[in-house]
Amino acid sequence: MIRSISLDWRRGAAEFLIIIAGVMIALAADRWREEQRNAELAAEYVQRLAKDIRIDLGDYAETAAWARLADDEVLYVLNVYRGREIEHDEYDRLVGGVMRASWGQRPRHAPETRNDLISTGNISLLPINVRSAMSAYYGDVDLYNDRWTLSLGSCFEPYWVAIGRIIGPDMIPDVWRGLRRSPDYKIEQGALNVGRDDALAVLERLRAESGLEGVLAKVRHCHAQRIEINEERLPRAANKLLQELEKFE
Repeated sequence: MIRSISLDWRRGAAEFLIIIAGVMIALAADRWREEQRNAELAAEYVQRLAKDIRIDLGDYAETAAWARLADDEVLYVLNVYRGREIEHDEYDRLVGGVMRASWGQRPRHAPETRNDLISTGNISLLPINVRSAMSAYYGDVDLYNDRWTLSLGSCFEPYWVAIGRIIGPDMIPDVWRGLRRSPDYKIEQGALNVGRDDALAVLERLRAESGLEGVLAKVRHCHAQRIEINEERLPRAANKLLQELEKFE
């Protein structure tokens, strides 16, 4: 009887240990599978972020090119405003230059991956140095987005009002449609079909615009800021983040 009880106890203890071991093995397997899924998900996020940053870098280069083009147009308009005579083959150049002096292209930024990481909480899957570089980069992005919005009112709105008076509301739609949306596009005579009388009328209104030199000085200041931000500051932060991401690609 005593031997039977002893055997039952040992058998029960062995079965209990087997059950515990099975549970522990199952938990370990689940944990391993979860770690594998998280590692794969983190790798996917790294690839997506790196793709976003490379797109951003291309946008910054294009935004800076637009700012340089517009700044060249400001200088041209300023010279004409100050008395430089225009030739018969500059009619389109004059009217198009007045319009393009305020042009710019805002960097689009690719926010999908960043927003996904934040909304799902999966940002915790990324290495700490990647998260730190992300915080620095997207902090700069948000800062300069706000500055861009502010510049529209402080720098460009007064000039847009002046454009309405200089070119005139009847001509603006045709000029707008005729100009190509490319920072490499050079306005050639005949591209906008501006006639002599219209060009001379624009020239007269341009030189009669009171305070235009001060308005254009503000526009140039904002173009210079856009060039610096998109050629230096944002690419520097973007490349730091990209370097961290490339360690895990």
